[in-house]
Amino acid sequence: MPELPEVEATRRLLARWTGQRVVGIDVVEPTTVRRPGATSPGAFDAVGLERLRRAEGGVWAAPVRHGKRIAARIGGTGLWIHLGMTGRFVPGGAGRFTRLRLSFSGGDTVGFEDARRFGHVAVTEAAVDRDLGPDALATDDVTLSGLWRGRRPIHAALLDQRASAGVGNLHAAEALHRAGLAPARIADSLSAVERLDLARAVHAQLQGAIDAIDPAGILWVADGEGDLDLLVYDREGEPCRRCGAALERVVLGGRSACFCPHCQR
Repeated sequence: MPELPEVEATRRLLARWTGQRVVGIDVVEPTTVRRPGATSPGAFDAVGLERLRRAEGGVWAAPVRHGKRIAARIGGTGLWIHLGMTGRFVPGGAGRFTRLRLSFSGGDTVGFEDARRFGHVAVTEAAVDRDLGPDALATDDVTLSGLWRGRRPIHAALLDQRASAGVGNLHAAEALHRAGLAPARIADSLSAVERLDLARAVHAQLQGAIDAIDPAGILWVADGEGDLDLLVYDREGEPCRRCGAALERVVLGGRSACFCPHCQR
């Protein structure tokens, strides 16, 4: 599933057309337009679809990312874009799984492709997605205070989009390794120093992945791994690249996490 870096790559791609008019809106799959906050194709928003179609001719504003979602605007019509599991925007937009196409006054067309159909667009004027916590690129433990509350494993806290928006399983595992924290550590047991270390590790992990994006704005890989130098994610049984100990895997809240029992305490 796309995590914050892939979504940031998408935002950068969509920002190419800032200031151009959207001269064509082709909704190939109407159920791609869904009610705000919904994910199922059954949450089709007919009113939103008509509002989107009427936005044709409006100016494309600079998109903004929050966590794994993108806020965009066509003239006076606001959009929240969620990539889901396999959603992505592709210049040209004529692929087999294209669900939505936008054509711009400069002559370019971009298509939203989604094989699994979990991605969607919501037509809404809400400036803030209240289901999301602060963006995970925040670097201080005060902004990310929601992570430290409760008797839950810190790995599970990192995946809670209401506490910190944008981190998925891959980057949670890698950030915990950077910070030297075991994924099963209870969130409210972390010291002030450990909290700040983890906040900085999350930022460094995400920023490193963002920096690995092709300068042209193409996602580094569809499944979110690409050429990143992964230290622990999906490496159970392999040696830790820091100390040589065998990496282990633990299941927390239904999600697995690889870690080093020696480096992460």
